[in-house]
Amino acid sequence: MTGVANDLTVDYIGGDTRDPDLLQRVLQSLNWNLEVPLGSVKPTVTDGWVTLTGTVTWNFQRAAAESSVRGLSGVKGVTDEIALQSQPAPNDVDKRITEALSRNAQIDARRITVTTDGSTAVLDGTVSSWAERDEAETAAWSAPGVNNVENNLQVSY
Repeated sequence: MTGVANDLTVDYIGGDTRDPDLLQRVLQSLNWNLEVPLGSVKPTVTDGWVTLTGTVTWNFQRAAAESSVRGLSGVKGVTDEIALQSQPAPNDVDKRITEALSRNAQIDARRITVTTDGSTAVLDGTVSSWAERDEAETAAWSAPGVNNVENNLQVSY
């Protein structure tokens, strides 16, 4: 019988992971980021691991919060538990997303099917690149009332 004992530790260059000021720097970074509504995201720090909680209106705000703290010296990782505030969804969300896809020059909207299930937008079909897949997902997140996106798009070269 063979086995491996993994006793590896990771030392982070440029920062002490026990930095007592890390929470203060995380708070400052969130406050300085104009895309994160002031006071909407509450961070906690445990041994260099940052957990973000709270509620924001749009997915780009949630992504901005995570992005603004991920690169700080001393941060080992980030757990994103930020919720999206429920918004009333218009009856034509799937139509609005399809129209947004059609307006985007980087996306071939004819190969994408959009359906909605409550506040979830579901993207199915094929795209020609990962960039096109990401653009389609961004367009879906931008629709009012969308709190979740299931991106089932397949990349076909």
